[in-house]
Amino acid sequence: MSEFLNDFIVGIDVSSEFSVVAMLEPNGSLIRKPFRIDHNPAGFNKLLGILKKEEERLK
Repeated sequence: MSEFLNDFIVGIDVSSEFSVVAMLEPNGSLIRKPFRIDHNPAGFNKLLGILKKEEERLK
């Protein structure tokens, strides 16, 4: 069985100036509404913080 079976899923729609991120729980439920991140250090730090928070919550 895959070791990634219980991981959450992140989808990123990339454009030139920003991206839209969607996140799903392992069972397919939406973790949060899709959100926008700008392509700058603040935007990427925002994404990193959200990913770390969700990883801890779902462990």
